[in-house]
Amino acid sequence: MTPIPPLAVQLHRSGRTILVPPALTVLEALENEGVPTNSMCRAGICGTCETVARAATELRSASPTHSATEPGSASVPGPLTGPPTDRYPRPVRLCITAPGTLTHLVLDL
Repeated sequence: MTPIPPLAVQLHRSGRTILVPPALTVLEALENEGVPTNSMCRAGICGTCETVARAATELRSASPTHSATEPGSASVPGPLTGPPTDRYPRPVRLCITAPGTLTHLVLDL
């Protein structure tokens, strides 16, 4: 079995890039790096940690795209439909977004 690579999270506003190891969620990694984020339930239910994802790179294609499947678990609400340009920007819930399907994620932080 191929190991899951870390997820590189680029913070658009600050210009920082944070590597999220497979054992952490994006929210946990951001908190560990001192990046202020809102959160409450940590289960993807309340939506407090929802943040705009500007773009993403899928693991299987390893090329920048405006399409993505759900990183880690069900972190991107709703089905992915329509042309790729319709998929971003879109909300993601940081508490349930983790390395897995995506290798790069650009957040509006």
